[in-house]
Amino acid sequence: QWTVAEVGTWLAARSGAEELADLAWEHAVSGRALLRLTEGSLRRMGVTPRSRRRELLRELLQLRLQQELEELLSIAGGE
Repeated sequence: QWTVAEVGTWLAARSGAEELADLAWEHAVSGRALLRLTEGSLRRMGVTPRSRRRELLRELLQLRLQQELEELLSIAGGE
């Protein structure tokens, strides 16, 4: 579970997304909230243009898939 600071760091690491880190702070986006973001919520947060929202959603999908895979491997490994 990421903190708002960790979400900001992850967003800032995305290409040209430094202002997204500021939005994470402004909207108190935690790790759990980050994984639930939609195009509509990104639009309401002020993320523009649409292509940037789509790019971020693709990266969020990869992050979700990575998290799910880690959970499945943990279950399969009996941890």
